[in-house]
Amino acid sequence: MRCLMRAAAVALALAVIPTKADAAWLVDYTGYTSVGQPTDKVDGIINFGVYQNNGVTGNWATDLGIASALLPSGAQTSANYVYFYSVVNSYRPSANLPDETLVSLYIDTQQRDTSFGIVQGSGLGAGFTDLQGLVGTTTTVTNTTSGAGVNNRLLGGGLNENGPSTGDPQPLDGVPTHVISEETPIPPIGILTGPLGTSSSTLLPQGGTAVSGYVNDPLYNVQARQATFLLGTNQFSTLVFVTSDYAPTFGGGTLKGASGYSGGDVPVPTPEPGTLALLAMAVPLFGWGYKRRLRLKPVASIA
Repeated sequence: MRCLMRAAAVALALAVIPTKADAAWLVDYTGYTSVGQPTDKVDGIINFGVYQNNGVTGNWATDLGIASALLPSGAQTSANYVYFYSVVNSYRPSANLPDETLVSLYIDTQQRDTSFGIVQGSGLGAGFTDLQGLVGTTTTVTNTTSGAGVNNRLLGGGLNENGPSTGDPQPLDGVPTHVISEETPIPPIGILTGPLGTSSSTLLPQGGTAVSGYVNDPLYNVQARQATFLLGTNQFSTLVFVTSDYAPTFGGGTLKGASGYSGGDVPVPTPEPGTLALLAMAVPLFGWGYKRRLRLKPVASIA
């Protein structure tokens, strides 16, 4: 039994040390979630991508072509996973519902991340790229709900690029609006660094600020990371990133506007299922071993 306990302890120790695998964009966790509804004022798109880090150098920033000057001090570039997010203000104003500025993105990491920040510095930022080019761009600003022009607001194959937001239910269900594993063929995904846009630009990303520490997500009421922006209609943000040694699952992502909140499913770090399962197995074993030792403890003889 002692050998069994030792084996369980070793397995548990190995399970809680996250391991690295091949570097790649995880296609089941790369895509977008459209939050809100076409009639809501807080209406946006959260494009996201999760990169598994074990590439040529083991440094995700180097492998993805992101200069260190664009990252905050303390960015954990050797972490097993880096989670990227970019916000698009997809609200289409009308006479009855004027422009709604998006001011914050909350990512519900629940303190399972190792670093957090925004990719920007010295007037430069970054964005996702796909087959259509820089993701988030809008070439024609329109006041209609049907859309017009040539846009690339959505990460992936360009589905419904010109249409209104379909909206993701605010009660989290583990299903985002779209991931690129649903596409055939799977589109190539990358990151492009370059100038930040002016205050009126819809062709280049807008800068922002990473709030230090953890905050409470006002929609889902859990510990989160917060990035702040000033995104007008059809504007998009530079990349926000979270690093973690835990693999992704889907959890809460919330957008805050001047008048309220909308949210939906985005990738977030989570403890590996194997870790929890081994914990459940190991704890009873340790307890059994302790009780057995008590039973077998010799009784002192009476002189």
